[in-house]
Amino acid sequence: MDSPQIRPLGSEAAAQMAGLHKRAFENIGQVWSCEDLEALLSRVFTRGWGVFAGARLRSFILFQILGDEAEILTLASDPEHRRSGHARSLLEKSEKEFLPLGVNSLFLEVSSDNHPAISLYSAMGFAQIGLRKNYYRMSNGESTDALVMQRKLMKF
Repeated sequence: MDSPQIRPLGSEAAAQMAGLHKRAFENIGQVWSCEDLEALLSRVFTRGWGVFAGARLRSFILFQILGDEAEILTLASDPEHRRSGHARSLLEKSEKEFLPLGVNSLFLEVSSDNHPAISLYSAMGFAQIGLRKNYYRMSNGESTDALVMQRKLMKF
């Protein structure tokens, strides 16, 4: 088996991204389609990386850069490959890429009931700076809050 590698994402990966996003967030009522992801990837200020084992996508991150800030739009890992360090690797890769671009703050939103993700983000230096009540609509019709988190990036 090939060892996982981080590679830039392009529209050719949109179908795999859509399938992985659906599996990763099956409890959320609205997930991104292949067309949604192709549209995002076509924007000049949106970028992303994926962790691939051979040709198979295991995890990916999409973000947009706006001036000196970047926002993580989604970070999704295949449920069968969670807790393998892929999400952490993608976050670390992001920071390395952002600093030369002048990005000094990284933002994200995460479901308040996604405790593994909140633990990872907290361990990576993110702090809660806000709360969006009833932000995520779940597939069962209920809703959950989103924590707004920020991490200040530092040049070394």
